Amino acid sequence: MNMYNIRFFVFPLLLFVSFCSLADNLPNVYRAVGLLDTPAATKKAGGFFPKGMDGSRPNQPPPNINLWNHTNGAETGLARYDSGYVATTTLRTTALDWLGTHLGNNGYIYHIRPTPNFIDVNNTLRRYSPHPAEHEAASLGMIHWDQVVGWERVEYGRVHPFENNRDYNAQRYGGIVQGIPNVQPQLAGFPAGHVAWQQEPWVAFANCASTSSSAYALSASSSCSPKESSESYGEEFFYKQNIGRWLPAAISPLLLDN
Repeated sequence: MNMYNIRFFVFPLLLFVSFCSLADNLPNVYRAVGLLDTPAATKKAGGFFPKGMDGSRPNQPPPNINLWNHTNGAETGLARYDSGYVATTTLRTTALDWLGTHLGNNGYIYHIRPTPNFIDVNNTLRRYSPHPAEHEAASLGMIHWDQVVGWERVEYGRVHPFENNRDYNAQRYGGIVQGIPNVQPQLAGFPAGHVAWQQEPWVAFANCASTSSSAYALSASSSCSPKESSESYGEEFFYKQNIGRWLPAAISPLLLDN
């Protein structure tokens, strides 16, 4: 092999190695799933869908965008049957703990690049977040297969080596680093009369009988209710962030201002 051919081979290889190292250093979120959600099955499905959404309308908002209902979930501790969100966590250790608690230490931990439709649950619901230890980043709508960086197989508590997803689209998702997951108080979805509606930051999205939000700050309930439904706020947010999904480059920086 002459020097020209060596350079021709080595240079792309160095780029590939450097690129993989860069991708590994990007901030990810993590999703713990059971044995049935294999990489092959997840790829075939196109990614992860909320329970209240299927592949027939992937680019339309889910029917239930109420973050409060999603986080309070069902009695089993899992998401409601009609939830419009896919749960992930910002901490890999939390995903591993969840796998042990709910799935017998068998399944997969998917590493995912978050996009502007990921909501920081703890900082959106603040002191009313029902499970703060989960550090949840909730994806409004589906998580696309090409934003899955890779996965770890977990077998009876043993974590197998990380495997890269060859379909991961680094050009599309690799440049999204700021403000994700983001805070969206208008999506909180507290019930009408919940005390949170008279407090910051949610009072900006509420109609209250009193003009003073501080007068009832310690009340167990309030006469405040949301100006619009969580579905209305959620649809507006969904379509705004979804514009960037179809750009040829990364997500538009305009969508990171929230």
